[in-house]
Amino acid sequence: MNDNKKENQHEQTPENKEGATNVQAGSWKRFFGKKWVFPAMYLAAVVLIVSFMVYFQSNDQTSLTDPELGLEVSDEMNNSSDSELDVPVTVSAESIAWPVDNRDDLEIIRHFYDENGDNESKQAAVVEFDGTMTPSIGISLSHPDDETFDVLAALSGKVTRIEKIPVAGNIVEIMHEDGLKTVYQSLTEIQVEMDQEVQQGDKIAEAGTNELDKEFGVHLDFEIYQNGEAVNPEQLIQSNE
Repeated sequence: MNDNKKENQHEQTPENKEGATNVQAGSWKRFFGKKWVFPAMYLAAVVLIVSFMVYFQSNDQTSLTDPELGLEVSDEMNNSSDSELDVPVTVSAESIAWPVDNRDDLEIIRHFYDENGDNESKQAAVVEFDGTMTPSIGISLSHPDDETFDVLAALSGKVTRIEKIPVAGNIVEIMHEDGLKTVYQSLTEIQVEMDQEVQQGDKIAEAGTNELDKEFGVHLDFEIYQNGEAVNPEQLIQSNE
Protein backbone atom coordinates (compact mmCIF):
# COMPACT_ATOMS: atom_id res chain seq x y z
CA MET A 1 0.00 0.00 0.00
CA ASN A 2 2.85 2.39 0.78
CA ASP A 3 4.29 1.62 -2.58
CA ASN A 4 1.01 2.62 -4.19
CA LYS A 5 1.00 5.98 -2.35
CA LYS A 6 4.57 6.73 -3.41
CA GLU A 7 3.71 5.84 -6.96
CA ASN A 8 0.64 8.09 -6.87
CA GLN A 9 2.70 10.95 -5.40
CA HIS A 10 5.36 10.39 -8.05
CA GLU A 11 2.76 10.52 -10.79
CA GLN A 12 1.06 13.67 -9.40
CA THR A 13 4.25 15.72 -9.02
CA PRO A 14 4.80 16.45 -12.73
CA GLU A 15 1.18 17.48 -13.01
CA ASN A 16 1.58 19.99 -10.13
CA LYS A 17 4.77 21.49 -11.64
CA GLU A 18 3.18 21.83 -15.01
CA GLY A 19 0.14 23.45 -13.43
CA ALA A 20 2.34 25.88 -11.53
CA THR A 21 4.24 26.70 -14.73
CA ASN A 22 1.02 27.38 -16.55
CA VAL A 23 -0.16 29.64 -13.74
CA GLN A 24 3.11 31.63 -13.78
CA ALA A 25 3.05 31.91 -17.57
CA GLY A 26 -0.51 33.13 -17.43
CA SER A 27 0.38 35.71 -14.81
CA TRP A 28 3.28 37.08 -16.86
CA LYS A 29 1.12 37.09 -19.95
CA ARG A 30 -1.56 39.09 -18.16
CA PHE A 31 1.11 41.41 -16.75
CA PHE A 32 2.66 42.15 -20.13
CA GLY A 33 -0.78 42.42 -21.64
CA LYS A 34 -1.43 45.61 -19.68
CA LYS A 35 -1.10 48.78 -21.81
CA TRP A 36 1.07 50.71 -19.36
CA VAL A 37 3.76 48.04 -18.96
CA PHE A 38 5.84 48.60 -22.11
CA PRO A 39 5.74 52.45 -21.96
CA ALA A 40 6.83 52.27 -18.33
CA MET A 41 9.66 49.89 -19.16
CA TYR A 42 10.76 52.10 -22.09
CA LEU A 43 10.76 55.21 -19.89
CA ALA A 44 12.75 53.45 -17.22
CA ALA A 45 15.32 52.36 -19.81
CA VAL A 46 15.65 55.92 -21.14
CA VAL A 47 16.14 57.30 -17.63
CA LEU A 48 18.77 54.67 -16.94
CA ILE A 49 20.68 55.41 -20.16
CA VAL A 50 20.58 59.19 -19.60
CA SER A 51 21.78 58.73 -16.03
CA PHE A 52 24.76 56.70 -17.23
CA MET A 53 25.59 59.33 -19.89
CA VAL A 54 25.45 62.20 -17.39
CA TYR A 55 27.56 60.28 -14.94
CA PHE A 56 30.31 59.46 -17.43
CA GLN A 57 30.34 62.96 -18.92
CA SER A 58 30.64 64.60 -15.52
CA ASN A 59 33.52 62.33 -14.66
CA ASP A 60 35.24 62.48 -18.05
CA GLN A 61 37.52 65.43 -17.23
CA THR A 62 38.22 64.05 -13.77
CA SER A 63 39.28 60.75 -15.25
CA LEU A 64 41.76 62.53 -17.51
CA THR A 65 43.42 64.32 -14.63
CA ASP A 66 43.21 61.56 -12.04
CA PRO A 67 46.74 61.23 -10.56
CA GLU A 68 46.10 57.58 -9.77
CA LEU A 69 45.88 56.92 -13.50
CA GLY A 70 48.96 59.01 -14.23
CA LEU A 71 47.17 61.08 -16.91
CA GLU A 72 47.04 64.84 -17.30
CA VAL A 73 45.38 67.25 -19.73
CA SER A 74 48.09 68.92 -21.83
CA ASP A 75 48.80 72.65 -21.49
CA GLU A 76 47.92 73.05 -25.17
CA MET A 77 44.41 71.78 -24.55
CA ASN A 78 44.01 74.04 -21.53
CA ASN A 79 45.29 77.07 -23.44
CA SER A 80 42.96 76.34 -26.34
CA SER A 81 39.97 76.19 -24.01
CA ASP A 82 40.98 79.41 -22.26
CA SER A 83 41.49 81.26 -25.55
CA GLU A 84 38.01 80.33 -26.70
CA LEU A 85 36.56 81.78 -23.51
CA ASP A 86 38.59 84.98 -23.96
CA VAL A 87 37.09 85.77 -27.39
CA PRO A 88 35.15 89.03 -27.02
CA VAL A 89 31.43 88.79 -27.57
CA THR A 90 31.14 92.28 -29.02
CA VAL A 91 33.45 94.47 -31.03
CA SER A 92 33.85 98.18 -30.31
CA ALA A 93 32.52 100.55 -32.98
CA GLU A 94 35.02 102.53 -35.05
CA SER A 95 35.81 106.11 -34.21
CA ILE A 96 35.80 108.52 -37.13
CA ALA A 97 39.28 109.57 -38.22
CA TRP A 98 40.88 112.27 -40.34
CA PRO A 99 40.39 111.57 -44.06
CA VAL A 100 44.13 111.94 -44.71
CA ASP A 101 47.23 109.97 -43.85
CA ASN A 102 49.47 112.71 -42.41
CA ARG A 103 47.22 115.26 -40.74
CA ASP A 104 50.17 117.20 -39.34
CA ASP A 105 51.48 117.87 -42.86
CA LEU A 106 48.25 119.62 -43.84
CA GLU A 107 46.45 122.74 -42.74
CA ILE A 108 42.78 123.61 -42.46
CA ILE A 109 42.24 126.50 -44.82
CA ARG A 110 38.53 126.82 -44.09
CA HIS A 111 36.65 125.75 -40.98
CA PHE A 112 33.07 124.71 -40.28
CA TYR A 113 30.70 127.68 -39.85
CA ASP A 114 29.93 128.02 -36.14
CA GLU A 115 26.97 130.24 -35.28
CA ASN A 116 28.41 130.72 -31.79
CA GLY A 117 31.80 131.85 -33.09
CA ASP A 118 33.08 135.41 -33.30
CA ASN A 119 32.63 137.56 -36.39
CA GLU A 120 36.13 136.92 -37.70
CA SER A 121 35.79 133.13 -37.57
CA LYS A 122 32.34 133.34 -39.14
CA GLN A 123 33.60 135.41 -42.05
CA ALA A 124 36.47 132.95 -42.60
CA ALA A 125 33.95 130.08 -42.70
CA VAL A 126 31.83 131.53 -45.51
CA VAL A 127 31.98 130.21 -49.09
CA GLU A 128 31.70 132.94 -51.70
CA PHE A 129 30.90 132.04 -55.30
CA ASP A 130 29.33 134.03 -58.11
CA GLY A 131 28.21 136.76 -55.74
CA THR A 132 26.59 134.32 -53.29
CA MET A 133 27.72 133.87 -49.67
CA THR A 134 27.12 130.42 -48.16
CA PRO A 135 28.11 129.14 -44.68
CA SER A 136 30.67 126.33 -44.81
CA ILE A 137 29.18 122.99 -43.80
CA GLY A 138 32.53 121.22 -43.74
CA ILE A 139 36.27 121.82 -43.63
CA SER A 140 38.89 122.27 -46.36
CA LEU A 141 42.39 120.77 -46.10
CA SER A 142 45.43 121.55 -48.24
CA HIS A 143 49.17 121.06 -48.36
CA PRO A 144 51.28 124.18 -47.77
CA ASP A 145 53.23 123.47 -50.96
CA ASP A 146 50.06 122.96 -52.99
CA GLU A 147 50.94 119.30 -53.43
CA THR A 148 48.34 116.61 -53.86
CA PHE A 149 47.78 114.03 -51.11
CA ASP A 150 45.85 110.81 -50.59
CA VAL A 151 42.23 111.04 -49.48
CA LEU A 152 41.22 108.18 -47.18
CA ALA A 153 37.91 106.80 -45.94
CA ALA A 154 37.31 108.36 -42.53
CA LEU A 155 35.14 105.42 -41.52
CA SER A 156 34.23 102.01 -42.91
CA GLY A 157 31.12 102.04 -45.05
CA LYS A 158 29.59 101.76 -48.51
CA VAL A 159 30.13 104.10 -51.47
CA THR A 160 26.72 105.52 -52.37
CA ARG A 161 27.64 108.37 -54.72
CA ILE A 162 30.33 109.17 -57.27
CA GLU A 163 29.69 112.27 -59.31
CA LYS A 164 31.47 115.08 -61.08
CA ILE A 165 29.99 118.56 -60.62
CA PRO A 166 31.58 121.43 -62.56
CA VAL A 167 31.70 123.74 -59.54
CA ALA A 168 32.57 121.29 -56.73
CA GLY A 169 34.65 118.87 -58.81
CA ASN A 170 34.61 115.10 -58.29
CA ILE A 171 32.55 113.97 -55.31
CA VAL A 172 32.45 110.70 -53.37
CA GLU A 173 29.90 109.93 -50.65
CA ILE A 174 30.15 107.03 -48.21
CA MET A 175 27.35 105.84 -45.94
CA HIS A 176 28.24 104.44 -42.53
CA GLU A 177 26.45 102.95 -39.52
CA ASP A 178 24.39 105.02 -37.09
CA GLY A 179 23.15 107.40 -39.79
CA LEU A 180 26.59 108.85 -40.55
CA LYS A 181 27.62 110.00 -44.03
CA THR A 182 30.96 111.42 -45.13
CA VAL A 183 31.38 113.54 -48.27
CA TYR A 184 34.68 114.14 -50.09
CA GLN A 185 34.86 116.89 -52.74
CA SER A 186 37.49 118.41 -55.02
CA LEU A 187 38.92 114.99 -55.90
CA THR A 188 41.01 113.46 -58.63
CA GLU A 189 42.19 109.93 -59.39
CA ILE A 190 39.14 108.26 -57.78
CA GLN A 191 39.97 104.71 -56.62
CA VAL A 192 36.52 103.39 -55.62
CA GLU A 193 33.32 102.34 -57.39
CA MET A 194 29.62 102.62 -56.65
CA ASP A 195 28.31 100.25 -53.96
CA GLN A 196 31.84 99.28 -52.99
CA GLU A 197 32.45 98.40 -49.35
CA VAL A 198 35.46 100.29 -48.03
CA GLN A 199 37.37 100.01 -44.80
CA GLN A 200 38.54 102.89 -42.65
CA GLY A 201 41.85 104.18 -44.01
CA ASP A 202 41.33 102.85 -47.57
CA LYS A 203 42.44 105.27 -50.27
CA ILE A 204 39.43 106.56 -52.17
CA ALA A 205 41.04 109.34 -54.25
CA GLU A 206 43.59 112.13 -54.32
CA ALA A 207 43.08 115.78 -53.57
CA GLY A 208 42.43 117.95 -56.62
CA THR A 209 40.98 121.30 -57.63
CA ASN A 210 37.54 122.75 -58.34
CA GLU A 211 35.91 125.96 -59.55
CA LEU A 212 34.27 126.73 -56.22
CA ASP A 213 37.57 127.32 -54.44
CA LYS A 214 39.94 127.97 -57.30
CA GLU A 215 42.09 130.20 -55.11
CA PHE A 216 42.75 127.26 -52.75
CA GLY A 217 44.52 125.27 -55.45
CA VAL A 218 44.87 121.55 -54.61
CA HIS A 219 42.70 120.79 -51.59
CA LEU A 220 40.03 118.54 -50.07
CA ASP A 221 36.56 119.62 -49.01
CA PHE A 222 35.33 117.24 -46.30
CA GLU A 223 31.85 117.09 -44.76
CA ILE A 224 30.13 114.85 -42.20
CA TYR A 225 26.38 114.39 -41.81
CA GLN A 226 24.54 112.81 -38.90
CA ASN A 227 21.00 111.78 -39.88
CA GLY A 228 21.06 114.32 -42.70
CA GLU A 229 22.36 117.23 -40.62
CA ALA A 230 25.85 118.66 -41.14
CA VAL A 231 28.13 118.43 -38.10
CA ASN A 232 31.54 119.96 -37.41
CA PRO A 233 34.18 117.41 -38.54
CA GLU A 234 36.87 118.93 -36.31
CA GLN A 235 34.82 118.58 -33.14
CA LEU A 236 33.62 115.08 -33.99
CA ILE A 237 37.08 113.76 -34.86
CA GLN A 238 38.86 115.46 -31.96
CA SER A 239 36.31 114.16 -29.47
CA ASN A 240 37.24 110.61 -30.55
CA GLU A 241 41.01 111.09 -30.40
